[in-house]
Amino acid sequence: MARDKLPKVVQPLLPERGIYAAGGGTTSAPWRVTLSLDGKLAAGAASSGASFADMKTTETKLDEATLREVVALADRAWREPRTAPAQPTADYDEIVVFVDGKDAWLIEGYGPLAGGAAEALVARLRTLSGS
Repeated sequence: MARDKLPKVVQPLLPERGIYAAGGGTTSAPWRVTLSLDGKLAAGAASSGASFADMKTTETKLDEATLREVVALADRAWREPRTAPAQPTADYDEIVVFVDGKDAWLIEGYGPLAGGAAEALVARLRTLSGS
């Protein structure tokens, strides 16, 4: 899909090339993690609101080995077939967006991203970001 077809509120938060993951809802505080392919990781969290709203963010730089590990996990998540859950959750949602210039690919959990490489990727990004 084209990057400009993603939700307008998310577009300014995306790296030029990398990964954007976010979640939150009425049952959980919002969070987001952005990883660019140069290894820059930015994480935000808030006590309430939307995952695309203003947040206090922290930044760190991943070492080469960790960046390669996360990119390999992202590649598995991108290739892994996913079906929409039988019972979507309205109170909480997670998304992962892979971006490469004007191209983008969105994984939406319709609740938490449960199962497979997508769930593992979200967990790894959150661990690395401390969120």
